[in-house]
Amino acid sequence: FKLNDMIFGGQAGFNWQAGAWVAGIEADFQQSRQRGRAATLNCATAVCNPAIGAFGLDAPVTVTMAQKLEWFATLRARLGLTPTPDSLLYATGGLAVGGIRTSGTITGSSLNVLQGTTVDVIQQGTIADVDENGNPIEIPVQVPVDIPFVTASTNPATTSFDSRTTKAGFAVGAGAEVRLAGNWTGKVEYLYLDFGRVATAATNPLNATPLAVNFDSHVTNHVARVGLNYKFDPTGAVYAPADAGAPLLLKAPMLAAWTWSGLYVGGTIGYGAGKSNTDTTFSDPVSGAELFATSRARRLDGAIGGAQAGYNWLAGGVLLAGVEGDLNYSGQRAKFNAVCPGDVCNPALIGVV
Repeated sequence: FKLNDMIFGGQAGFNWQAGAWVAGIEADFQQSRQRGRAATLNCATAVCNPAIGAFGLDAPVTVTMAQKLEWFATLRARLGLTPTPDSLLYATGGLAVGGIRTSGTITGSSLNVLQGTTVDVIQQGTIADVDENGNPIEIPVQVPVDIPFVTASTNPATTSFDSRTTKAGFAVGAGAEVRLAGNWTGKVEYLYLDFGRVATAATNPLNATPLAVNFDSHVTNHVARVGLNYKFDPTGAVYAPADAGAPLLLKAPMLAAWTWSGLYVGGTIGYGAGKSNTDTTFSDPVSGAELFATSRARRLDGAIGGAQAGYNWLAGGVLLAGVEGDLNYSGQRAKFNAVCPGDVCNPALIGVV
């Protein structure tokens, strides 16, 4: 999947500044509209479950799966330089946590009895008797039984599945931030997020082709966003403009020089272009035998938005280091279909009821 769409949210953090160096921490929360687009997966061969190939039963199965990145949050360190007093270039990295929803349906073929058609099957049975001492015993026998023959109907039963999970991973990226006015700053930022693997299991026991389906997805995300921050000053100082040539007003209170050090909070909005590499495995729900497996990558795109907070340290007036955390809503989602294409998928019980 690729999960592409808008994001928005907020952040808070704290910066330390020493000369041109700035260090900090930041946390953010983002809402996202990232979701995937449709795809189709087919059986690797014409017959999805050769266990009943001898019966000659046509039993196609279709699986539809949608995946959405509903929200994500990060807690990251920042390290950067201040080329000018009012600008900051930085790299960032740390922890990422995301809420991932997987849902869909499994549609197969229902049982349909062919009237007047039976299959002769030998079943084991017993009859009551007594031994030479008169004690009751049971004697095993083989009994012929006529079993109705069944085929796949045109109205298969459908089973839905819906799963939510929270996954932890990592985030790395870079950005640029500039002072806009007073204590307000604006930033542009890129992040790469990796949430690892997401496993989802689903079963449809209602059909003539009962199946257990397992999805194993590797979810990654590319985020581009803009943000607005407000920096708090523990001393309550009001910062002067960066123009060093402005006249000095001796009779008015002196304005403090701007610094990137300290605590800040803000919000972000942006777009996430993600990807879900999904391995799909079909298996017999009774025996557990694997029938076939396939793999497909889909886009997971959508809008994101949220809040962030952080703290920066500035050293030497040039180097910045910090920590930042964020929490984001995400609209990123993906969707695909997995299909046993028109032939037998799991006829382990077909031919007899």
